Amino acid sequence: MSKHAADADARPELDQVLTDRAQGPAERAVLGFEPMGTMIRLVAFVLFFVLVGGSLFYWLNL
Repeated sequence: MSKHAADADARPELDQVLTDRAQGPAERAVLGFEPMGTMIRLVAFVLFFVLVGGSLFYWLNL
């Protein structure tokens, strides 16, 4: 078995460990634990930001 094949097998687990360690409690509270929930929350936040920001610019004539 070559070194690259062993690295490829271990890579997903390593990525998962690094991802878990990179997220603190506040980040997990905002983004959640499930990938689909995270995506929905991010899309909802972006839509909210665009709607609120666009409305403010419209009403303030900026």
